Amino acid sequence: MFGRRRKDEAAWRALQASLCPYLDRAAPEDNWQRGTMAGQVEWIHQHARRGTKVIVNFGRAGRWDTWWLNECPRPGMWVLVDCHLWIPPGTHSGRSILYIDAWRGHWTEEIIGRAARHERRRLKAPTQPVTSAGVLPVSSSRR
Repeated sequence: MFGRRRKDEAAWRALQASLCPYLDRAAPEDNWQRGTMAGQVEWIHQHARRGTKVIVNFGRAGRWDTWWLNECPRPGMWVLVDCHLWIPPGTHSGRSILYIDAWRGHWTEEIIGRAARHERRRLKAPTQPVTSAGVLPVSSSRR
């Protein structure tokens, strides 16, 4: 049991340091404006010879079409990316998309689940002060 708690806490600490600061960021608003965002891969929309079009839910920033050059993230995974806004003309769909410049990290649903379990345990514990560090995302759907 204590090994599980240590792993849960380690996952929670890793996400607090790396993923949580980028969760509620707004999407870039101007053409070619860059930003760092975190979100959950929902589904793969289209495979191409040199990349993949993926739908990513960035939380408060909304659900976006994203273009990943020579990469293909798995559905359900949480990603931390550097991206820029790409406004038509030039996009095949005719809509604005987020072009992924760099993939800075990814976390599986298992790691997110471990961290969320630790977060729930922290909130239940009466002796530990609750900080405003950022509540972890919990996926409501499993694919």
